[in-house]
Amino acid sequence: MRKINKKKARRNRAILVGIVVVLCVGVLNHTRLQLWHAGYTFDQQTVILQSEDVSHYLDTKIDMDAWDTKKNQQHYYDYATVHQQTGLSKTKTISYVDDVYQVYPSLQKLGYSIDNVRSLMKQNMSIKEFKALASSKVSFTTAKQYLKINGFMAQDLKKYVASRKKPLATILSISHAQINSKNKMTRTYRIANPSYLTLVKDGYGISKNYVPNDLVTVNVATASADTPNKMRKAAATALEKMAKAAKKKGLELVINSAYRSYTQQEELYNEYHAMYDTETADSLVAKPGYSEHQLGLGVDMTSQSVVDGKYSTFGETKEYQWMKKNAYKYGFILRYPSSKTSITGTSNEPWHYRYVGKKAAKECYINNWTLEEYILHHGFDTKIIYAE
Repeated sequence: MRKINKKKARRNRAILVGIVVVLCVGVLNHTRLQLWHAGYTFDQQTVILQSEDVSHYLDTKIDMDAWDTKKNQQHYYDYATVHQQTGLSKTKTISYVDDVYQVYPSLQKLGYSIDNVRSLMKQNMSIKEFKALASSKVSFTTAKQYLKINGFMAQDLKKYVASRKKPLATILSISHAQINSKNKMTRTYRIANPSYLTLVKDGYGISKNYVPNDLVTVNVATASADTPNKMRKAAATALEKMAKAAKKKGLELVINSAYRSYTQQEELYNEYHAMYDTETADSLVAKPGYSEHQLGLGVDMTSQSVVDGKYSTFGETKEYQWMKKNAYKYGFILRYPSSKTSITGTSNEPWHYRYVGKKAAKECYINNWTLEEYILHHGFDTKIIYAE
């Protein structure tokens, strides 16, 4: 009787194992069937099943063959998404993603999920920054409150944690104290995607290849026939409205200089350095790559009365007085007021106005803020990259 029971038990175990094997094969084949329906070959299915989260491939068709022209570690989903989000070349994308995966095990120990890391990759966080996160030994739970703020610098993470200030104030005071030109400039940063509120000054530059994609000619009188008179569309429209409003008051606003490319700024910078000593020249004209004119949002204004010789400078005119009181209504701020030279790092320029949009311009006007002070209250609205 006992022998019969043992045989029956062994048979039942064998049946159970068989059922489990069949179920596993069935599940595997079901997944393969799903991937096949999504357009993946058998070999591609094998790669996906071994190394990746299958759901991503079911949700999005990835052209895996497109990445096999270069040696890679088969992180196809990440290659495709990072390439799309960052605009990196395929070769650089492969190298970048594969390098991040080398750091990932250390980050995983700190509580970073692969989705956390993917989010940072899409933001184009550098390999150096990923390594800094890992070496900081700060958990993701603690780090995440800082990671979401533009201007975050991974190498400063431990200093952030040691500070008792709120995250934004911590990041700005530790990594960006030089926003206020009273403080010594210790780092150079690059703005990834310039916006209406981008801070461009010594220490905060834009790419020499940056050209706004919505430049238009401003329909406002110019000081001369060859005066640069293009701006980004929103700024151009606002300036036209402001000039019309001024004209109703008997005032004639004139453009003295608007958009200048990196090359044009470089030429102007060299001209000033040929005429003056370095310190004087630097106080009068921005270095190429650090000029608001390249943004297509900065404009030097004058008036017809100055053009006609009635006044020698714009700061003496009624037009200047009117703009000081009314420019904010159209989204412009006086960028370099005489009372804020120590903060902006630029000498008094009553002619230089910057488009920031109506909301920000009104807040700056009410509080008597410069753009630096606005950012110290609100933070950056675009990603800041440590250029070293």
